[in-house]
Amino acid sequence: MRLHKAIAEKKQTMQDEALERTLLEDSLDITLPGQPFSKGSLHPLHTVEKRLQSILLGLGFEYVDGPEIEDDYHNFEALNFPPNHPARDMQDTLFIDADTLLRKSDKRSI
Repeated sequence: MRLHKAIAEKKQTMQDEALERTLLEDSLDITLPGQPFSKGSLHPLHTVEKRLQSILLGLGFEYVDGPEIEDDYHNFEALNFPPNHPARDMQDTLFIDADTLLRKSDKRSI
């Protein structure tokens, strides 16, 4: 009986020492920098759009951005759209009033 008790105590002592050693060796240093993570990537359509823009810029085209609200003259008359052109239909153009309309504007930069 004494032998079993001595073995159990020695086993417990060895387990405690192993645990103490493990805690000392595997301690977490919270001052170390964190693990880096991937930040994702661009959408394939955005990548193609950027590539096409760079090709067209290389060919001499320009990227021009303008206002989102435009008057009828600068959006249709100056571009020689006749008064009965389908682009002037109410379902194709968002008119604010008779002479002012919303224009599609791309705010993304090249």
